[in-house]
Amino acid sequence: MNFHQLNHKMWTSPNGTLRKAIREYGPETGMVAIYLMTSPHANQSGIFYCPEFLIAKEMELPEQTISECLNNLEKLGFCRCDTASELIWVVKMVAYQVPGWPKKQKDNRYQGVMCALKALPETFLVELFCEMWAVSLDDVGGVYAHKEQDNSTEQYSRDPSKGLARGLQGASTEPKILTVGGAK
Repeated sequence: MNFHQLNHKMWTSPNGTLRKAIREYGPETGMVAIYLMTSPHANQSGIFYCPEFLIAKEMELPEQTISECLNNLEKLGFCRCDTASELIWVVKMVAYQVPGWPKKQKDNRYQGVMCALKALPETFLVELFCEMWAVSLDDVGGVYAHKEQDNSTEQYSRDPSKGLARGLQGASTEPKILTVGGAK
């Protein structure tokens, strides 16, 4: 059985992603965030193939609405998109799906995440994932083995006229610390 975990802090924390998405951009953006976390196309790494037209079809919303919602979620740092390969990265998905992430290399869940990443077409999202979570590209293997991490993201700048744009302008790849059982 395939299932995905949602953390209640996404709703209850003052800066919780769903709460912020709904407050700043409306309920449709929040619903797209939930869709991405629970999508039948998602995996534990958080990087998966999911073109806009497919999201629109499955959510029964116009593609333009989906595009706007994804752009809003990118502004919030919830996800990153690669239009060339139609991949989406839900930035903290692996932390929600694999308790205690990052794991040791010998852990089966770590190997499962690496296997999911290796199966993807080449994308800058895998490199950003590895940079954010301090994972070696050699651990991913495949087209990423022995590849040096490039911290340059200028080639992925946002151009709203081209639909689902991809970039990191103004967005931090630094993970925000989530606390359990009380605020710091």
